[in-house]
Amino acid sequence: MFPTMFSAAGLSGGIGPGCSNVIAKRSLLVQNPRSFHGLGLPAMLFGKSSTPVDVTQMEEIKPGYKERILRFPCLCKYFLKPNLCWRIAQYFYTNFPVCSFHEWLKFIPKHCKHWGKVCIQNAKDTGPGDCIQSAVATNPFSPYGKRNASFVKYTFQRDKNKRSCRKEPKMEDMNAYGQLDFILAITLPVNKRFKITKRKLHVLAHITEAEGAEGDAASKMIAFTKFGQSIILDISLVMNLAGQVFTRRVVATGEWIIIDQGKAIQQTAFDIPEEVEEEEVDDVDN
Repeated sequence: MFPTMFSAAGLSGGIGPGCSNVIAKRSLLVQNPRSFHGLGLPAMLFGKSSTPVDVTQMEEIKPGYKERILRFPCLCKYFLKPNLCWRIAQYFYTNFPVCSFHEWLKFIPKHCKHWGKVCIQNAKDTGPGDCIQSAVATNPFSPYGKRNASFVKYTFQRDKNKRSCRKEPKMEDMNAYGQLDFILAITLPVNKRFKITKRKLHVLAHITEAEGAEGDAASKMIAFTKFGQSIILDISLVMNLAGQVFTRRVVATGEWIIIDQGKAIQQTAFDIPEEVEEEEVDDVDN
């Protein structure tokens, strides 16, 4: 067993005088992944940092989505089931009403790329570094059980006058919360009927919405008791991660309270004006 193990590590014949140096060198490579660049291998660095880094072989930035880094796992030939095609066709028909819904349903490809994770990088509105793990990428056999980072905050537009047919549509931005199920990268071919002059890529998020969870949980308390319908959104509309805490304090059967990070607490500010500091000191003295 021991000779085989050391042979696989590049050490033959057991432990010799120079073995300790080789072991120390390999331990250093494991502790510092950037050292692999010296061997011609890419460093796979993950984490929360605003420092620009090269995209690894396990990451990909799609054209038009420079602030959304897609991460493995990835399926290159993911088959779109009929119910999923229906939701995708609804998305395209709503946002690009150049053709009818059934024409979109026939036009969209039957296969696409299926991604499991996305990282929000250098976003001005949410701060850099949120790594979102979709529900499909959850490992139920991990030590953390079914815990994941799939509950997200997203934005969409809704007609403020949708209940009044006499008034013209007035769209307003809304915030909502839900679970990111998975990510689809769909490339539409050139087609004059659909006014597509060159191949167009759409990165879409499949989200199961938290029923009734609309608004900004960073400024007011928002709760929900169950998940609702599934929707399709552009991945750029997914803003940041959010948390949820289960409680029976108000509702006997239980509800989930949403925990969202406000813009004021996302990053620590070290450049506090001197006037503000002096006012705080005066308040303490008084």
